[in-house]
Amino acid sequence: MKKTLTALALAAALGSGSASYAAFTLSTDLTFGSEYVFRGIKLADNTLHPSVEAGFDNFYIGIWGALPTEKRSSMGYIDEWDAYAGYMFSLSDNLSLDIGATYYYYPIDQDFGTFEPYVGLSWDLDGWSPGLYAYYDTDLETWTGQGSVGYSIPLASVGTSLDLTGTFGYVKPNEGDDYMYYGVSAVVPYQISKNASVSAGVHWASHDIEGLDDNHVYFTVSVTMSM
Repeated sequence: MKKTLTALALAAALGSGSASYAAFTLSTDLTFGSEYVFRGIKLADNTLHPSVEAGFDNFYIGIWGALPTEKRSSMGYIDEWDAYAGYMFSLSDNLSLDIGATYYYYPIDQDFGTFEPYVGLSWDLDGWSPGLYAYYDTDLETWTGQGSVGYSIPLASVGTSLDLTGTFGYVKPNEGDDYMYYGVSAVVPYQISKNASVSAGVHWASHDIEGLDDNHVYFTVSVTMSM
C-alpha cells in the first residue's frame, strides 16, 4: 500500500533536517500497474491506482484506490479503497517513528472493510532508507511484520535516479496458516516541472504459500502532481 512509501519519504525529509519542507502539502497520483500485488499475493491484473494525500507538519492523511480494469464481476476482481492517516515523530537526525492506521474498504454487496493500525521505524542513512513496520488487522485478526530497505542511485547525466527497494514480510493470522512474502523493485522517477513528476518501475514479488501462484513480475507507470 501507498502509505508505507509515503511514510518512508516523510521520514527522509524529517531526518534530513531540510528547512524547505512545507507545513502543508497536497499531492495526487495516478499509477497503472500490470498487476496489483499486496504482500506477495496477486489480487488483480491491469489495475489503476488513483490517490490523493494531504500533509500538515508531521501529520498525513490520504485515500488510495485499486481499480481493476478487467474481470470486473461478482466472481472476478473487485475494487478497493484505502483511507489512511498517521503521524511521524522525529526521534533523531536520521530515525523516525510512524504511527497510524488504514481502513481497507471493498464496495461489494456486503460493503466489506477491515481496520489495521500500524507502527514503524524509518532510517535515513546516507542514501539508504531501511524501514521496519508492524501491522495488526483488527477485523481479520492478523499480524504482519515487514522490513524494507531502499537505496537511490543518482543518474546525473539524465537528471534522475534509480530507486531500488527490497521488502521482506511475515503474515500470521490468529487462526490459519502463516506465510512469508518478499520482493524487489526498481523505479526511475523524472521531474518534468516544479510540481509534476513521472516514474516507471519494474517489480518482482513472491511468497511461500503452497498451491498459489507466485513469482510475479510486473511494471508500473505513474504521474504525480503536488503543491
